[in-house]
Amino acid sequence: MRKTGAIDRSFSPHTYDLAPWCYNKQKKQFATFDNRRSVILKTQYAINERLQGLMFWELRQDRPREGLLDAIYEVKMQVAVKPND
Repeated sequence: MRKTGAIDRSFSPHTYDLAPWCYNKQKKQFATFDNRRSVILKTQYAINERLQGLMFWELRQDRPREGLLDAIYEVKMQVAVKPND
């Protein structure tokens, strides 16, 4: 776990924790967010479960290159090029 000020940041190795999170012990505040790894896992899950799409709240803070939207696209393209599906 990496500590930054009063906030602990973590990406748990447990299989049930698939997104990074922060916790402020002093304020008892908990927050989750996405990074490339969690977005790749969520996109793979959506495709495997044949869900009808993906949704996210905020695109404005994404990186212009190698960001979360790019991760979604990369996973989608890997699936799209597989023959005989």
